Amino acid sequence: MLKGTILISPDDKEDYFAFFVKSQIVDNRPGKKDDSIADEHLVMVYQDSTGMFHVTSPAKFIDLHAPADFTRPIEPPAVVSNDEVVQWSYDNITEKQFEDAKAHIQKDLTDRKKYLETAFTKVIMDLQIQKQELQTKVLYGDTKVQEKIFKKQERIIELISKKNYRLDNLELMMQLSPKAPEVLGCAYVVPLTKIEYSGHYGMSRDDEAEAIAIKAAMDYEESQG
Repeated sequence: MLKGTILISPDDKEDYFAFFVKSQIVDNRPGKKDDSIADEHLVMVYQDSTGMFHVTSPAKFIDLHAPADFTRPIEPPAVVSNDEVVQWSYDNITEKQFEDAKAHIQKDLTDRKKYLETAFTKVIMDLQIQKQELQTKVLYGDTKVQEKIFKKQERIIELISKKNYRLDNLELMMQLSPKAPEVLGCAYVVPLTKIEYSGHYGMSRDDEAEAIAIKAAMDYEESQG
């Protein structure tokens, strides 16, 4: 079962559970310690009063605040199962993320392969031309260039090895698999109700008045360019 905190929302009308979820796609590149992450999403998953899950931006947490003295005692409902959140997140977030990641990584790898092939081929061909020029000098009796020929050949072999290594590594990047989402934290979010406004601020929230005030402010800003 998940344990979390209680947060206050100044804008929401209904209470809900909020979960900070990390969803990752990994590839088969070897890592020193952790998995090789190909794609990562951080999202806010929330469960409404009917038990339905929804997803939104984690930036939503910026508008939520810890309870202070002005809030009345809050008794959260029963805790939510971690497995339930993980399963919903996998079905509704990770699976689509996996398909999207395959598409954009495939395109990226195609471009990278073209670049690697072009770059390595040009350098190797230049070295081979230089090697042939040195070998021509040997035919004319210049034996002093043998060491240079040997070094050119070593460099060509080294570049071919690097090229193959880089291409093999690109293939590992395309071997993707989704990880089970991880719930990093959770909160029971409570709206700052009219009762709390009336009892502690001596005023009540008026959505209609707020909408009129916002429109008036926007009209003024537009008139000022």
